[in-house]
Amino acid sequence: DYTAVVGVGLNRLKGHIYVRDVVMDRLEPEQMYEHVLAMALRLRARVIGLEVTSLNEFILQPFKNYMLKHGHVFELVELKARDKKTRRISMLAPYYRQGNVYHNSSGVCRQLEAQLLSFPHSQYDDVMDALAYIIELMEIGGRYFSSAEAPDKNERAAYERLRLEDVSAGPINGWQFV
Repeated sequence: DYTAVVGVGLNRLKGHIYVRDVVMDRLEPEQMYEHVLAMALRLRARVIGLEVTSLNEFILQPFKNYMLKHGHVFELVELKARDKKTRRISMLAPYYRQGNVYHNSSGVCRQLEAQLLSFPHSQYDDVMDALAYIIELMEIGGRYFSSAEAPDKNERAAYERLRLEDVSAGPINGWQFV
């Protein structure tokens, strides 16, 4: 199977989910740790969500060691598979229909878009399943869209960086890539 790593940014005030980077490859555990940490650093992430279903400490403990060995600490959130993959993935549809999801137009989202366009009959579903975990990650962290929230300085700076990113737009087969 493929491993998917998806870098996502949130703008809770605007209700936007920014898909900023995607990696889909056949990775050994050490390569996975390397890709996750490199992406988190590149995107200036604050939180890393790791799917731990059936592997728990066999994913978390080695990743924590890797992260600390390289001198970095991120908030780690354990994500557990709920329901079937197709059900998790289908829960992304309302976010796309409402225009909440933005894809980086630099081409990094091609695999995600190809999987979404052929859903539920995609040959591979790893990237869209990884993205679907954003819903659980937001729920666990109490991260909701709210125009009433006043962002702090760090959030305003993060929103500005996201606003400046190049994103693509256009509806395709019912999925709205904005």
